[in-house]
Amino acid sequence: MPRTASDRHHLAMAHELKGDRCLPSVPAQLFLRQHLEQRVLRTLRRHGLWQRLPALRVLDVGCGNGQWLIDLETWGARPDRLAGIDLRRAGEAQRRLPHADIVSGSAEHLPWPDASFDLVLQSTLFSSLPGWSLRERVADEMTRVLRPGGAILWYDLFLPSRNPDVVQVSAEELQTLFATYSVDRERVTLAAPVARRLYPRAPWAAHLLRATTLLNTHYLAVLTPPKRVAAPRGPVAAPAHEAPVLQAVS
Repeated sequence: MPRTASDRHHLAMAHELKGDRCLPSVPAQLFLRQHLEQRVLRTLRRHGLWQRLPALRVLDVGCGNGQWLIDLETWGARPDRLAGIDLRRAGEAQRRLPHADIVSGSAEHLPWPDASFDLVLQSTLFSSLPGWSLRERVADEMTRVLRPGGAILWYDLFLPSRNPDVVQVSAEELQTLFATYSVDRERVTLAAPVARRLYPRAPWAAHLLRATTLLNTHYLAVLTPPKRVAAPRGPVAAPAHEAPVLQAVS
């Protein structure tokens, strides 16, 4: 039986969360999560977004249980300016964020008007979407609801995975999905199997290896749309009460 986009997304999530290895209480997973949070905060500051969080309207596409929205609220975002959409876990996110605009639905059809959000984010959604056309439709929807001068916050896998339900998104594919956008990206997140084996035995080595980025598996990126250029002005007519100035001809 063919799997839907929702099925693939949540199978991918289940694969990543299988067993106790990826629970937040596991040291290696806590190491990965804390580093990611630090990089996200640094990225938001660098792009002037963290300072403006209380004023921003934020959408998380594929919000899951709402954890990233909760993090943003902790960092200063207003709960009533947060929104999220997810096919399976929207109810859980609604319970955790009662004042946010959480919707159960597909990222292919975002139920918000054009130019509704200052910041649109996605975390490991695209790598679990089957097929290029579906990825294009979701990207188009994200750009549709983004306000002029806004930004997209991206976190997703760029290296191949052993998980058959996950397909990486390369730098070239990311730029193609958002062809007119500027992309500021960095490699983050030490490969989870490496972190699980290395961090409990030698935390210093895990920190050092992560800092080299050689075995980092995800891109953290901020995508910004092109700035709109004002249309050139035509000739300015003289005010009605002023006569045009004529030059004397010798």
